[in-house]
Amino acid sequence: MKQCFERDRESRGCDYWEIELAGKSITTCTGSLGKSGGLRRDTAETTKYKTAASANGALAKLVANKRRQGFRERVALAKAPSKLPDASNPELEAAIRAAPDDESNYLVYADWLTSQGDPRGELITVQHALETAKGPRATKLKRRAKALLKRHESHWFKQFPVSADDYPNPAVAQVVEWRRGFFRTVRLANDDWDHDPGTADLVREFFALPSAKFVDDVRISVLEWEQCPEQTKTALTTLGKQVGPQIRTLVIGPDDSEGIDNDHFWIGDISFAWKLFPNLRSLTIHSSTFKLGKIALPELRELAIETCNLTRGDLRTISAARWPELEKLILWFGSEYRSDCTIRDLKSLLEGKQFPRLRHLGLMNCELTDEICEALPRAPILRQLRTLDLSMGCMGEAGVKALVKHADAFAHLERLVVDDNFLGSADIAALKVLGPKLSAKLQKDVDDSTNEAIRYVSVGE
Repeated sequence: MKQCFERDRESRGCDYWEIELAGKSITTCTGSLGKSGGLRRDTAETTKYKTAASANGALAKLVANKRRQGFRERVALAKAPSKLPDASNPELEAAIRAAPDDESNYLVYADWLTSQGDPRGELITVQHALETAKGPRATKLKRRAKALLKRHESHWFKQFPVSADDYPNPAVAQVVEWRRGFFRTVRLANDDWDHDPGTADLVREFFALPSAKFVDDVRISVLEWEQCPEQTKTALTTLGKQVGPQIRTLVIGPDDSEGIDNDHFWIGDISFAWKLFPNLRSLTIHSSTFKLGKIALPELRELAIETCNLTRGDLRTISAARWPELEKLILWFGSEYRSDCTIRDLKSLLEGKQFPRLRHLGLMNCELTDEICEALPRAPILRQLRTLDLSMGCMGEAGVKALVKHADAFAHLERLVVDDNFLGSADIAALKVLGPKLSAKLQKDVDDSTNEAIRYVSVGE
């Protein structure tokens, strides 16, 4: 007789345990479960008892002890059918793509899939319920969702990783997030940077999966180190041609967890991409060098350019574009050795004529922070902002004096961030006149190792 138990990952120790009684012997096995329910057995141990009765007694004690530790018995699943239906309803699918945040479209689709015998209908319903469930009901729903994913993973995932925690191959499309029965967020990456991952085939094969039909959030990381621009272009081109109009969020470049210096990643010319993704709502570019070209993204709400090398040409390109819906703009500049921008180059942006709906502005990682502080009180764009982020830069006494002197000009802001600059305790005390909306955390120290005190941006390379 074999019994299998599991415990949530948040608990300490292993989260899988099984025990089997065979006559006078008991075999126990520990292991772990992936987020998808995939099992990995780690250690097994067999103990032989003098009598079958003593073995039965030991079994009861061991099971009771595991239950006290938070383990629960796993529910056996019926064997999945050898071939699942891939039901498809173009009309209902078009409704979801047109309004991906409208939950009612998913629920109608779930009912239709269930009527066709497709188990994805139940997964949609369960994951939708999880969005608002709490307590024991949420625990029960999570268990059911995990069971469905485990039962049908070979069909729903094919050769691709079940989650960002479960991927066997160096070149992968990682499923970062699910939404109502389908993949929502995917990361394209290659842990073996020295080899071509076959980017075009990777993208085509992944987005041909029925589970990927509603992906609208894509992150493109390092695909091949020496061919960053070429591989990025291949990924964007293939992705755009296949599912471009449905993509709402696009991140180009590695994230902080990958530990790659900004200066060491470059994406080259991406000016061709804008026509491929006409419905983008959020765009993040994390790269040392790039070419934006003429930008036409009329639906974009958020733009973040994280770089150590923003040029005056880049600023002109951004200022020349039309941004009818843009609400949030984040720009990193870099050190004067890489970024050639001056305060004059910011004139058009600070006038704000091209940003009628902008409410959140970040002018960050910039050596011009003091000059920006002096220019902002007269800038038309300031009046329409709710938040202003001047972090990661070189603000010092001059910037503080400008903010304090014109405190009334900033009074309407809901939040003003000056973290990670060069502010001393006296500077921060002076800035308190701006009220509780001010954030001034984690200040840097001036480099006085030379005759001239040196200030530096937070991301210089």
